[in-house]
Amino acid sequence: MPVLVFTFVLFFVLQLNVFYVGTIDIHALDEGPLNYIDVGDIESETLPYLGKRLFSIKTGEIETLLDERFPFIDRVYVSKRIPDTILI
Repeated sequence: MPVLVFTFVLFFVLQLNVFYVGTIDIHALDEGPLNYIDVGDIESETLPYLGKRLFSIKTGEIETLLDERFPFIDRVYVSKRIPDTILI
């Protein structure tokens, strides 16, 4: 019985409107300005992720997308911040 209750609560919480991506924050690793790339270019590539469920997004998928689209970028790190933010 406790497993059934837990499953129901988890399902209900995941259906709430609080875990949808509403913000994508883009920063350099040292919090300084990005060199050689416009933030708008990264925003346009990641725009399709806005409005998707945060827990369904694979950060590695975004990292690969940006690595392929911008091969001159040295490193890309993507993480999630609950409740609604992707950090790049």
